[in-house]
Amino acid sequence: MIKAIVKKLKEKDGNMYILASFIMVFIFMFTYLFSLYFELKTISKGIRDAVQIATIKTITHNYSNVFRGTRQGYATGHKPLGKEEWQEVINYGQIYEEVGSLLNLKEENGQYIKYTKDDKVEYKIHSLNVNIDNIEIGSLNTVDKFNADVTIKLEVPQTFLGINGNLKLTLNLKAGYINKF
Repeated sequence: MIKAIVKKLKEKDGNMYILASFIMVFIFMFTYLFSLYFELKTISKGIRDAVQIATIKTITHNYSNVFRGTRQGYATGHKPLGKEEWQEVINYGQIYEEVGSLLNLKEENGQYIKYTKDDKVEYKIHSLNVNIDNIEIGSLNTVDKFNADVTIKLEVPQTFLGINGNLKLTLNLKAGYINKF
C-alpha cells in the first residue's frame, strides 16, 4: 500500500488530484474530530471544577454537624440525643443551584442548560446524584472518612456531516471532610 502511494507521488501524469483531495478531506476530518474532542474536554473540565466547588461547599457546611472524634481519629455526621443515642445529621446542600449560578446556567425541565450568544444549546447537565458516606459512631476503621460522591451527566450537542447528535459524558467527583485539629 505504501509503495503504491509512493509510486503515485512520483508520477508526473497529473493523476494526483484525486489522492490529494482524499488526503485533504482526511486531514480536515481528523482536525475537526480532534477539535471536538478538546471542546468536550474543556467543557467537562469547567463543569467538573464547578461541581467540585459546590460539593466542597456542601461538605464544609456540614462542619457544625460533624462530631469531632479527634481522639479517635474519625469524623462523622451525628449529634447526641441522650447518653447512649446518636442521630445522623447530614446537610446535602444545594449543589445543583450552586453549579447553575457558578456557570450562569438556566434551569429547564430539571436540566441546567448553557446557551450560546445566538440562543443555541451549548451543553446540558442533568441527573445529579449525591451520595454522602457517613461513618458510624465508634468505627475503628480509620480509612473511612466523611465523603461525598457526586455523579452528573453532561450532554454536548454536535453536528458532523449534517448528522445531529449529542456527545454524552458522566462526570464522577469525590470530596471528603477531614478535621483540621
